[in-house]
Amino acid sequence: MVFNEICSRSGDEYLELYNAGAAARDLTGYGVTDSLPDGGPYASRAVIFPATTTLAPGGFLLVMLGRATAGPTTGCGDAGATSCFGTTFNVSNMNGETVWLLDPTGAVDVSTAYPINGHASGRSYGRVPDGTGPFMDTRRTPGVMNAP
Repeated sequence: MVFNEICSRSGDEYLELYNAGAAARDLTGYGVTDSLPDGGPYASRAVIFPATTTLAPGGFLLVMLGRATAGPTTGCGDAGATSCFGTTFNVSNMNGETVWLLDPTGAVDVSTAYPINGHASGRSYGRVPDGTGPFMDTRRTPGVMNAP
């Protein structure tokens, strides 16, 4: 499981998780969050994935940023996805910050540092190729393969 794409400016903002493994991944009780001012995970405002949340091999899971409430939603913006999760936090483009995937015990499973001004307006910060490549300025491709 990796953070695969981050969009923190220009319209609908989102995080994208990608399952680079060979088996489905059960995300029940896992959470996604941003950083505390001291740099650690802000666990108390993590969006927690409910029971039966799984991600197929090669699958994408969208987390829409800056929503009024956290949790499952159909408000997936321009993603083309019919379901996603919302968070009440945003990721800072001006300051950069780390995003975190926490396991059900609150331990860090995965983290990714998003740099200051990580992508140009109208674009995103994504891995090419998906799941394994380096991050770069990419086209906005929420829920589908990343493209430079």
